[in-house]
Amino acid sequence: MTLQDYLNAIVRWVPTVSSVATADQIAAINDARVELAAVADINSQIQNTSLVVNQGAYNFLTPTGATMTGVKKIWIYIGDIRYVIPRRTAGNYPLANYNGYPLYYYMATGVVNFWPAPSQAFSSDWEIDTIPADLVNTTDTESYVPAIFQRPLIKLISSYGALLDNKVSLAQVLRKDYEVMMSSLARGNF
Repeated sequence: MTLQDYLNAIVRWVPTVSSVATADQIAAINDARVELAAVADINSQIQNTSLVVNQGAYNFLTPTGATMTGVKKIWIYIGDIRYVIPRRTAGNYPLANYNGYPLYYYMATGVVNFWPAPSQAFSSDWEIDTIPADLVNTTDTESYVPAIFQRPLIKLISSYGALLDNKVSLAQVLRKDYEVMMSSLARGNF
C-alpha cells in the first residue's frame, strides 16, 4: 500500500475528512502506524552486524523502512555458538585501551559501545526496537507493517481521521472494529 492508498481509505470511511488538511491526515496515518507497531509487537527486529577489531563504538543501525530507537539484546557468535552480551550502564572504565572478547555493551546517544573493544572480528545479532519511518510522499510504499495487519491499520487510520473531522462516535466505532480485528489476529483467527 502507498500513502495515497491510506489517504483514500480515510475518505472511504470518513467522507467529510476532506475538510481536514492533508498534512494532518498524513501525521495521523504515521501516528496510527506507530501505535499498531507497538500493539502488534512488530517493532522488534534482529539485525546482523560485524564487529571490527579494535572498534568499540558503533552507531545505531539503519533498518530498512524504520528508525532504530534502542537495543534489547546483543549476541556475539564464536564459531556456531551464539553468546548473549549483557548490557551495563555507562561509566568509568579504567582499562579503556584493553581489547578482548566483549564482556558487555552500554548505550550512549545513538551509539552502542562494547567493552572491551573486540580483539578479533565477530559476527553479532542485535535485537533492536524500531518505529516505522514516516510516509511522506503519496507514492511512498508501506514496507514496515506486514500485510496481515493492513485491514486493522486501515480501521485505526480511519478512526484517527474521524477524530480529526470531529466525528467522535464514528471514531469510536472504527477503533472498536480495529480492536476486534487485532484481538482476532492475536487468537490466530485470520
